[in-house]
Amino acid sequence: MRSLPTQTKKNNKSGVTGVSVNDKNCYSYIVNDSAKRMSKKFSVAKYGRYEALRLAIKWRRDKELEIHGYSVIPASLVRENIKHKQSRRKAEITERSKKRAALEHRENIKRELALRKKGYQKTAGKFIYRIDDLMMGHGWLLRIEMNEEFIYQMSFRDSEYGSPRIGLIEAQRKRDTLLKMHNIPYAEGRRFSKKIRATNSTGVPGVCRSGFHYHCYIPLLPNKRKTRKISIVTYGEKLAFQMAVEWRREMETEVYGGTVLTDKEVEEIFKRK
Repeated sequence: MRSLPTQTKKNNKSGVTGVSVNDKNCYSYIVNDSAKRMSKKFSVAKYGRYEALRLAIKWRRDKELEIHGYSVIPASLVRENIKHKQSRRKAEITERSKKRAALEHRENIKRELALRKKGYQKTAGKFIYRIDDLMMGHGWLLRIEMNEEFIYQMSFRDSEYGSPRIGLIEAQRKRDTLLKMHNIPYAEGRRFSKKIRATNSTGVPGVCRSGFHYHCYIPLLPNKRKTRKISIVTYGEKLAFQMAVEWRREMETEVYGGTVLTDKEVEEIFKRK
């Protein structure tokens, strides 16, 4: 058996005997014991020039080991997984595209959940809040808090009750039971508070001025309120305001069983007016 050559020809551009390189392919060949020539091509367009050359050298080395039992090609030439610039650039573009698609998909899900949450919340009623979040999950939160005093909190997850509708029914039942237990009117809640909204110009919750009228209102049931309109032209500025405030206080006593403003606070507001 002939020993393997250790020197390459002058016109060999690959630096390895039995491996040739051109613009289109890296070509590897070897002659076996039966004097039969074996060969294989590796496309430069498919693998890139450096990776195609590595594969061609690897193929030659494997055949040398298989036929002769040893190889003159260093193992380091085969282990190097060199990727040409075009392959790296393509991989980077692909990775960025995947990340961008994943972010867009996540944002689309967030928008869909926000729209669904808005639709669900309309049917929930007071003290019940819809949760639709990728991290926190999906369900209903029952939270009863009166005049900055925490009373009760419980979550009703969709996975536990099977569907949002059943979870909401259970949350509403629990809420009604707790309101009766603590003797809290349903209409009471965040609106029955001493805090005044930043948009309130009268200084009295539930009383606002619009045009030539004072509007006073009080919430009763979900999406239902009792209102009254008092004309400034008919009663005058001061009297119309006093009537609106007194009506609101009467309704608070009737609905809530108490009033937010004391007599002293009302007198001070009247003096400022």
